Parts: sequence; C-alpha cells; structure tokens
Amino acid sequence: MPTVCYQSQPEVLQGSVLRVTRQLLEAMLFEGLLTFSKSANGICDQLIIDLQIATKTFQLKGSLGGFDRIHINADSLANSAISLELLLKQLPASRLAITRLTHELQQTIKLSAWNQQNLPSPTNRRGLSFNDLEQTLSEGHPYHPCFRARSGFTLEDHQQFGPEAGQCFQVHWLAVRRDCLKSNLPTEEDQFWQQELGIRDWQLLCGRLMLLDGDPTQYALMPIHPWQWKILQHTMLESLLENGQLIYLGAAGPLYRASQSVRTLIPVESAKAAHLKLPLNMVNTSSLRTLEPHAVCTAPVISAWLQRIVEQDDYLNRIQPLLILQEYAGMLLETDETELQGQVAAIWRENILQHLHPEEAAVPFTALLVCEADGQLFIDDWIQQYGLQRWLRQLFKTSVLPVWHLLIHHGIAIEAHAQNLILLHQNGWPTRIAARDFHESVEYVDDFLRNPEWAPDFFSLDDCYQQAEPNQYYWMENVEALRELFVDTLFVYNLAELANLLLQHYNFTEARFWKILQTEINHYHLNQNTDQDRLERLNLQQKIIATESLLTHKLHFPSAAESHHLITNPFYSSETTTEPVIHDVYQ
Repeated sequence: MPTVCYQSQPEVLQGSVLRVTRQLLEAMLFEGLLTFSKSANGICDQLIIDLQIATKTFQLKGSLGGFDRIHINADSLANSAISLELLLKQLPASRLAITRLTHELQQTIKLSAWNQQNLPSPTNRRGLSFNDLEQTLSEGHPYHPCFRARSGFTLEDHQQFGPEAGQCFQVHWLAVRRDCLKSNLPTEEDQFWQQELGIRDWQLLCGRLMLLDGDPTQYALMPIHPWQWKILQHTMLESLLENGQLIYLGAAGPLYRASQSVRTLIPVESAKAAHLKLPLNMVNTSSLRTLEPHAVCTAPVISAWLQRIVEQDDYLNRIQPLLILQEYAGMLLETDETELQGQVAAIWRENILQHLHPEEAAVPFTALLVCEADGQLFIDDWIQQYGLQRWLRQLFKTSVLPVWHLLIHHGIAIEAHAQNLILLHQNGWPTRIAARDFHESVEYVDDFLRNPEWAPDFFSLDDCYQQAEPNQYYWMENVEALRELFVDTLFVYNLAELANLLLQHYNFTEARFWKILQTEINHYHLNQNTDQDRLERLNLQQKIIATESLLTHKLHFPSAAESHHLITNPFYSSETTTEPVIHDVYQ
C-alpha cells in the first residue's frame, strides 16, 4: 500500500486533506464500496452513519439525499480517526490501481493547498463577470475525490496553466503536413484563420513557415497548448518533427486564460472571440483530457444538428429557450501511432458572450453550487430577493425542462452536468440555459428520434463508425441509456448538490426540492401533451434505477466499460403526481 505523503507543508494542508478524504468516503459509501448502517438523529434529513472498517467502528454525522447521495459532515469526519490511508486499504482494486489513485489524490491535495496558500480568496464573487467566474470558481468537482488531479502538472504548470491563477498565455503553433491533417472548417482555410487570428498573426505564422522552408500549400496551421508542446516535443512528436510531418512555429496569436475545464481556453483580448479546446495529456477526475479523434471533426456536424432542432422547435426557441453553443470547427493530426491519437487537435466553440440579450448576464452553472466568503450561498441574494421556492421553480423551468424536452420530444440526451451548463439571468432571475461540449456526449436511439432524417450520417464522417457497436459512440441500443445520461448528469451529480446546499443553509428539505421539480416536469407534460408511449419508454418514475459509479470506473481505468450501481429514485410514484401544497417561508 503506497503511503499518502505530504512532506513538511503548511497547516493549510489539513483542509485539503479533509475535503479529499470526505469526498472519497462519500463516493465509497454511495457506490457500495463500504458497508454502513444509518439511523435518524432527530433532525430533518440528518443521519447517524455507523461504519465498520477493518476491526474499528466509526460513527459520523451526515445526510442522505435524493438518489441515495450521501453527504458526510466535515466536522464529524475531522474528529474521527478515518484517514485516506485507511480508506484506500478498503478499496477492491489492484495494487496498480490503488497506487495510481493515491498519486492523483496526493496531487489534488497539493494543488488545492497551493491555491489556499497563494491565491487571494475573492471576498464576493457574486458581481464578477462570466470570464472571471470561470477563473475564480476553483472549488472543483463536488463529488469526485480527484477533482484537481491534473496528472503531470508541476506547481509551476498549475500556476501558469490552471484557471485559478488566471495567468494569460499564447498557444503554440505547428505546421502539419496536409496528408496528416483532418479538418472540418466553416469557411475556406485562409478566411478561417484571418477571422480567428486576424490578418497580422496569420501572416506572421505563414511567414515563419516559409522561413523554415515550409510550403503553405503543403502544410496547414495547427494550435497546440504550450503545456502539451512542452511534454510532447521530445517524446511523442520527436519523430514527426524530424521527418518533416510537423514544423514547429513557436508561440503566436491572441492571449488566452484557462477555464474551469483547464483544456478549454477563454480569449482575453476579445470579449466575443471563440473558446478554444485543446487536448492535454493528463488525467483529471475520471478522464484522460485528450480529445477523442473521431469526435473532433464530427463536432461541427453534431452542433449543426442540434441547432437545426432548436431553430425549428417553438418550445426550445421561444417558450423555454435552449441555447446551443456550437462547436463550429475542428482539426486533428492523423497518425498511425496509437499513442498520438487525440493528442494534437483543436475544437473552436462559440462564446456565450456573443449571445447575451440586453440586461442579461451569464454565470457558469457551477456557481449555483458554491458558498461565498460570507458563509452564504453564491445565489443567496437571489433567493432573498425572489423567494426560495419561486426562484427554484424558475430555475427548474429554464434549466431542466429544455434538456428534458430535447430528450422526451426529440429523443436526444446531452451530458448536462454543471460544467456543461451556463445559466442566463436578469438580476438573478433565471431566463434561459446554454449548453456546451457536445462532441463526446450526445446520445440517441434511432427509433426514438422525432426526426431521424435530420440525424448526421455518421458512417460517412469517420471510418471508425462503420464497424462500431451500439453504445460505443452516439447511437445507443435502448432508451434506458438516454435516461441514465439525463438523470446522472443533470440530477445525480448536479442538482443533488444544490438540493443538499439548500437543506444545509435554509433547512429546505430534499423531499420538497424533488417534489417541486417533479411537479414542473408534470406540468410540462400536460402543457405539451406528451406522448404517453414515449413517457413509458423512458420511465423516469421507476423505483430503482442504475447510475454510473464514477470512482469504481476510475479503479478499473483504462477499461472503457462503465461501472454502475442501483439507487432509489425520488421521482418514483405509483400514482399521478399532483401539485404539492408548499408555503414558501422565504418569500
């Protein structure tokens, strides 16, 4: 068993260690990797949790939320003798998997402690711009214990390329021989680069290419993240540089900052220029943060498909708008070398700021799930102004119903976790939702599509699709997979966090939270006259459902197979749900 070692570092480590320990324990309990018993402690939704680990018995305070999500009271954990080492010894995994997980937990602790010690905490993020929120929302994934693993990042890399420090940098550039390039651009190549870079920077890079004896008719430009260039230039890219398939052109172009996702870059000098997504050869939470090769040039096709649906759907276009942030361009280095697949690529995505209406502002959905320095929720002012129940209903209407409509009416599920959603609002009142990041996270079933003739001809887009099995890429074998993606990303690992925060801060029970959401969905069905057969196929109200086991899946990495466990569905009902009678004490 590897030792979780922190060396001689400041006391600030204690908070980081405690958070990582808490989230690891919560994940183990939720995914059935530790057995426990629970009993009520007399306070609404609060529990006493008894654990038997090895020969020792522990008792913790916590709460059991919707979908069986377990939340541990941090103070009770801090006063116990439960350590990371003790928990790691209980995991049913190989020594290699435990060693890998231990290293990622250590990295998460180290980088989190660096943030606490070196970055000033904003006294109030509520008035910050969208771009500044992408930088300062540094809490990370509220469920996954490896929320800041960033494997391979040194502290210097973290300071330069992590979102928290807010450093600006240029991307680096390669010239790629055209027989090694696959691209999907919205315009002719020269016009595309002049629009994205400006004529001056485009001419600068073309000039550098010619000075290095490169022929612009034989080579195309390709951006690469500076960290990715640093770690690949003397390893994976070395032979391609030596044989002339690649030519290094140096840093150039506009300045960027890292967003919450690290690999997606936000332009600094132009408020409405595209966000640029570049692969990073690192693991964060459960995933290697390269780009799936098949998805890079498929991304614009998927975005155009979703945009067509929204434009021709009155509900998504006018009643409860769904804004699709289109991934409109992609390019990829194609090579037979397996280790290089998805390592050099780029996707350009629309900037949310170009879509705002007058008097409308945007906040990352993750902002709804955090507290401020004053101890209150980021959204507390909005709740005080509009009333908790009234504001919550509006949030559900604007953020849940459009995603549900896309699924129940059109047969398409998107990965609507908090980092993929952006809430648009007017003075805190939710107006509409924007969704992003579709290239790897759209699912459908052929016979459940409302307009199957609109679906992309995937077989013509990439050779890998022709031999693919159902559930491997975008087309699923049954609608249960669609329901699982919808419920997991929007409810289990997203709104469940908000429900727990409202319980802790306002004593607003989770039963009320999910009842209100269920009522809004039922009202939608009545107003839209939803087809009963489609409702029965999705079966959102069954008692027991499967959810993805994120930690367990990580222990089985690099296996592509998902891990699942069964949970209780708070939407379960054996009879028709009616409007709940709930008095809002916060109005």
